[in-house]
Amino acid sequence: MKKMPPKAEVTKEQVSNAAFELTRQEGFEILTTRNIALKLKCSTQPVYRLYRSMEEVKEDVFIH
Repeated sequence: MKKMPPKAEVTKEQVSNAAFELTRQEGFEILTTRNIALKLKCSTQPVYRLYRSMEEVKEDVFIH
């Protein structure tokens, strides 16, 4: 039986960096869970797993 490789985990740092880049390039209006997921080429689930709200993501972008 073949073992499947472990799924790549999306980190909070990756989400924060993607959100920062989106904001820098396009402005805060573009900052949505869906757009972050598109930039990371993943589903929205990791973003929801790592952050309670988009406000938390925005706070991280400000700190970044």
